[in-house]
Amino acid sequence: MASRRGVQEIVVTLRPHSREHRGGINALAEGGGLLYSAGRDGICRAWDVATPGAPPAHVASLVGHSDWVNDVLVSGDDLVITCSSDQTVVLWGGARRNHERLWTLNGHADYIKAIAYSAATHCLVTCSLDQSILLWDLQAAQPAARKR
Repeated sequence: MASRRGVQEIVVTLRPHSREHRGGINALAEGGGLLYSAGRDGICRAWDVATPGAPPAHVASLVGHSDWVNDVLVSGDDLVITCSSDQTVVLWGGARRNHERLWTLNGHADYIKAIAYSAATHCLVTCSLDQSILLWDLQAAQPAARKR
């Protein structure tokens, strides 16, 4: 197309939906026969890696963060938990619950870098670059204790 004087033409090409990460991978977790990858594209992806010698088969994309997904873990009670540089923790249903988004937890003031969970006590702990460690009350979906 010809451009008029003083008018600049801008063309934007959008990528088609992909089942691969569009950036680096920050963390991996295994559970329920699936491998989960936490990506710098803001997506956690689930892969079926059960067939030896076959390439991993994409099962699901857990989309809900607006920044890097820094860690992922899988609990024994069909729960997938992700944390992100967007300062949120997202709890997802596992494969038996079609990876549905269950809750979003807010409480940190900077990137959340790691998470730990005990299925026996239903205890979730997160740590952040805000120099805090939060113990979460999952029933109330809020921090139960803060440690600096």
